Amino acid sequence: MLLRTNRQSGFSLIELVAAVAILLVLAGVVVPAISGKVEKARRVRAMTDMRHVAEAFNTYRADTGTWPANGTFDPTVTSSVDFLLFTCLYTAPTGIANWNGPYMTDGYANGTTMQAAYSSSGTTGGLVDPWGHPYVVHFFARGYNSSQGAIVLASKGPDGAADATATQLWGGQSADDDLVMMVTRKL
Repeated sequence: MLLRTNRQSGFSLIELVAAVAILLVLAGVVVPAISGKVEKARRVRAMTDMRHVAEAFNTYRADTGTWPANGTFDPTVTSSVDFLLFTCLYTAPTGIANWNGPYMTDGYANGTTMQAAYSSSGTTGGLVDPWGHPYVVHFFARGYNSSQGAIVLASKGPDGAADATATQLWGGQSADDDLVMMVTRKL
């Protein structure tokens, strides 16, 4: 006598749980590998941006005999400013001879004026770091550390907090997740 069984096709609960477990294990291996590459790509982009800005600063200096500034540059004052306005890299400032720009093309159009970036009410645009924060320009005055001064660019990294000390910045060294690039050691 033949017995018939009414077995239904499909997955059993155990097979379904095993398949989900395998997918979770694969995701646990693949996601960190991919996210690490994304973070590395962001860091590379930030360094490329800062290299571009450093080149613009040096070319501006070679052409005009003065360093670009967000306002008036004073080589006797040590200061740090967000790389926001710096319209002198896009349009000839009054009273500056031999301007041969624009020195940068990346930026933000504020009406008819180009500037490096804008940041207000949590929105950002223009040349900001890959995490949406403005780059920071550090001016070290002549005489700082018995030197002729320096200009250093920095990205605050993913956390948006400046972690590098003045000594580290002066040495061109990063701290925590910050990225740092020396523009010049001679004002």
